[in-house]
Amino acid sequence: MDSELLSTLSDIEKLVESFTAIENHDLLVEKIESHIQLIADFDRAELYLCDDEQTLKLFSSIGFSEKEKAEEKGMEILAAEVYRSGEVFWENNHSTEKSPIFYSKMVVPVKLNTEIIGVFGIQSKSPNVFTEKNLALLKVFASLIGDSFSSIKKDTEIKRQIDENEKLSILIRNTTNNVIYADKEGRITWVNKHFEESTGFLLDDIIGKKPGSFLCGEATEIEKTNELRTAIQQRKKCQLAITNYKKNGELFKVDIQLIPIFHSSGEFYQFVSIQEDITRLEVQKTEIEHNQKEIQGNLLKIAIKENLYSSLVQITHDLISTIDKNGIIIATDLRGAELDKKLAEVLK
Repeated sequence: MDSELLSTLSDIEKLVESFTAIENHDLLVEKIESHIQLIADFDRAELYLCDDEQTLKLFSSIGFSEKEKAEEKGMEILAAEVYRSGEVFWENNHSTEKSPIFYSKMVVPVKLNTEIIGVFGIQSKSPNVFTEKNLALLKVFASLIGDSFSSIKKDTEIKRQIDENEKLSILIRNTTNNVIYADKEGRITWVNKHFEESTGFLLDDIIGKKPGSFLCGEATEIEKTNELRTAIQQRKKCQLAITNYKKNGELFKVDIQLIPIFHSSGEFYQFVSIQEDITRLEVQKTEIEHNQKEIQGNLLKIAIKENLYSSLVQITHDLISTIDKNGIIIATDLRGAELDKKLAEVLK
């Protein structure tokens, strides 16, 4: 086998081995800087990667100071052109007004599968420096960078999700609401401790069942169960109050929020049901309504009596007095009193 080919394969193997188990961006930069000498003899190297807004940002630069970077714009323009075209740029003996001291340039797109996520390039002040081997190694290097960058991004997202899930798990386990997790068909996969304690139904006994199969009873509103069933079938949000039964047969009223959960890809995978026990609120509401009706009834009775009293006063000339339970007069019709006065004067 050709010695040049063997050398290239050996360098590729070293590159692949060096890019294993990269956990963060700092380590990625460290690997790039420590192994880039395997690619070629160069004076400057720059790696641009896309941010969340799909804009190229300088990720790593090797071989020049910040002042030199501010003055040298040629690579930025070239990187943008390679990013747009997706084509390799290779120039061995040419300088430009924007980059007058660099004669050899080699720039390749950084890809993740077929998607371009960045650009990696090297430059030399000497002409005719880069070869086919350099191009092959640069492409491998760019590919390894793309895979590592994507892997770091995924790992970061997974860690963030795990952290959020842990926080959510703590919240769910300590909430005073009942929480039910259910699969695509609405069958229970998990309930929190509060659900077990408040209803008497243990997870081991109800896992795989639909909540309505053991929570519903004679007093459960049929229209509400139909509404929940429709929401599950259509995988839509739903909120309603419904009457359920505990394991001991006791009725309780819950306000249910049914929430469908989707993956970031848009694929649906489970339901979460958060249930607040509103039995006491319902009792208080009933008591308030009863008291309001009782007060309204008493006011009506008073109004009727007052109306009868007024009518009686209008049609009689007799003295009308209101006496309390102790025989003390607390109200006297003035017209009756006037009549008595006139009568007394006549009798004198």
